[in-house]
Parts: sequence; C-alpha cells; structure tokens
Amino acid sequence: MSAPALPAAVVERFRAAGESVTVITEEPIDRGTGAATDALARLTVHVRSAEGEPRNACLIRKRLSPLRSGRHGAGASDPRHWAYWRREADAYASGFLPAGPGLGAPRCFGVVGDDLYLEEVVGSVPPLPRAAEALARWQVPYDETLDRPWLSVDQLGRRLAVSSLDWGSVQADPRMVELWNSAGRLYERLAEVPRVLSHGDYSLGNLVDTGRDTVALDWATVGWEPVGFDLAHLALSCGEDPTAAYLEEPPVSELDPELVVLGFTTTVAVVGASRVHWMLSRGIEVPEWYVDFVWAHRPTP
Repeated sequence: MSAPALPAAVVERFRAAGESVTVITEEPIDRGTGAATDALARLTVHVRSAEGEPRNACLIRKRLSPLRSGRHGAGASDPRHWAYWRREADAYASGFLPAGPGLGAPRCFGVVGDDLYLEEVVGSVPPLPRAAEALARWQVPYDETLDRPWLSVDQLGRRLAVSSLDWGSVQADPRMVELWNSAGRLYERLAEVPRVLSHGDYSLGNLVDTGRDTVALDWATVGWEPVGFDLAHLALSCGEDPTAAYLEEPPVSELDPELVVLGFTTTVAVVGASRVHWMLSRGIEVPEWYVDFVWAHRPTP
C-alpha cells in the first residue's frame, strides 16, 4: 500500500543531520487495541544519508479516537477516567513517560493532530522477573508534584461502577462467581493500599525486552493505582507470580509488603474473575491454568 509523506515535524525529529526521508509503504497492523486507539500502521521509510548511503527504517503511527458508545463511552472526555482518549498524546507530548534505564516507553517522533509517530521497538518478551523489577524501579508513591491533570485515577473502581455480569449466561467455575460476588468488599480494602504510578495495562503482551531496557507499549491508561495493580496484570498475562522479584526493588521495597500483596491479590481476584466471564461470554477458551491461578492468589480474609 502506498503511503503519504510524513509530517515535516516528524521528519525533523526522526532524521539525522543531512538525511532525506521518504515513506515507502503503509501497512495496517492487526492487533488488539485500547479504548482510544482508532488504528495502528507500520510506516516503512527510506532514509538516505548526506553521503548517499541508503537504509530502511520503520515507524508506528497510532491514530487516536474517543469511544463514542458503550458503558465506558462517557469516560472518554474525562481526563481522570482510564478511557480518556487524549491521555497517551498528552503523556508523550509532555515528556512524562520513562526513557530507561530499566523501564522505558517507545521514542516518540511527534504528536500531530490525533496521530502519534513512535519508534518500532524490536526485541523479545522479557523474563518475568526482569519485567517485575523494571516496573518496581519506575513506580513511586503518589506525589503531588508528579501529578498531571490527565493521569488516570482508580481504574478498577470505575470499571466496577459500570459492570454488572450475568453469570447465569455462562458456565463458569463457581469459585470465579464467588470472587466476583465479593468484588465490592474486596475493592473497599484497597483504600488501605498506597497509590503508585501505574502503566494501567502492564502485561507481557505490552512489553518488549530490547536487551538494555524493558519497553512498555500502550500508555493510554497511565495514572495512579494501588501498588500491586500493575503486578497483578503482569501475573494474569502468564500465570506466574512475580511478587518476590518485585518486592526486592526500591522504591517498592520501602513500602509495607503486606499492603503490596493486598493490592496484588485483590486485583488478581477481581480482574481475574471478570476476565473469566468476558472470555466465556465471547466463546474464548479460558487458559487451563487461569482459574486455579486466580483462586490460589485471592486475598486472605
């Protein structure tokens, strides 16, 4: 598929001195997208140095668009709601996102209108301990000086407020029904748990190990969440518990480990049970390990 020229501002940030840049192709990327993602495309560009040496490179263009319907649609215009559609653009434009060492975000070459132009990050899925350690080193407790008006707050609470699951319509393990019926009570316990900077969807599918850093993709839900929230999403993406590696790294290691575990187990229980319902209601096979893992990592009374 042919592609239009890159915006001039993107070219200036992307190229080195004296280089010329021409887009060769635009290829749609078929992958899961967040609530605010309208489309993803890989742009292959031809670069020629000042000395005439050619090379090809790739950029990712992420086009943003607000939700316009559904139970989370009203949140698209609320900068504190996890579904706020301009958050990722604001985060990149402000330079807020991490750049390593440890945890990083893809380099951004420009925010033009509703489009983000990002580097294509190449690497492998990080080992679980490495992903947990990188997360812990980046996360800091709530700090008013770090707050921004577009950072998400209380993603789990906002999801629970509009979620009413019909368990009679699916054949679910009774343990998941029990956890979901306790979701409100479990959520209330999170009031004890300190908030930290949160990616919001920290799963192995959103992580790339470059050999130097762990790069997290999709920062659309970055904000303040209970410590253990991101760690739980990481665990639910693979069925392994990364808590030990996470707790060893400062500044998380300076928090009460019992509260960290409470945030982790509560999120595993509530999010895990809701995802079981989501999978079953859509005819998606629940991974063999999933229910047992969620039940084994539920909060203690």
